[in-house]
Amino acid sequence: MDLELTEEQKLLQKTVREFAESEVRPLAKELDETGHFPRGLFKKAAEIGLTGVALPETEGGAGFDTSPTAS
Repeated sequence: MDLELTEEQKLLQKTVREFAESEVRPLAKELDETGHFPRGLFKKAAEIGLTGVALPETEGGAGFDTSPTAS
């Protein structure tokens, strides 16, 4: 069984990591304390394609395969 990420999955992982570091991390304490996820932050995630990642493109999502490959 091959559990290596595909190139597409690696790109998604990198994008999510960079977004979390630059946008979420500075607000993490506040987000944890309030339990609130600001709409503006969600909008930024949407602008770079991080919302609806696993939804098919036909449904308005990005159509990414987020599961490990098995062979």
